[in-house]
Amino acid sequence: QQRAVLPPMESDPERERRLLGAVPVSYVIVDKLTALDVSRRYARPALQSDEAGWPVVYSIAGTTVHERASGRQ
Repeated sequence: QQRAVLPPMESDPERERRLLGAVPVSYVIVDKLTALDVSRRYARPALQSDEAGWPVVYSIAGTTVHERASGRQ
């Protein structure tokens, strides 16, 4: 069974990373939707640094898929 959650809406990237780390998910999708800008506004800044532990594994037309680095779940 697959599950999905909305990324936390936390403006502090470090806190956002901690909140994402507490959720048992394997992927975070950062889309380019403009009506609901949650993933770009909140998740993207938290995932951008190399030490965040969520490398990009797929990218197409402005949408990126980040996978949780192994051992962090």
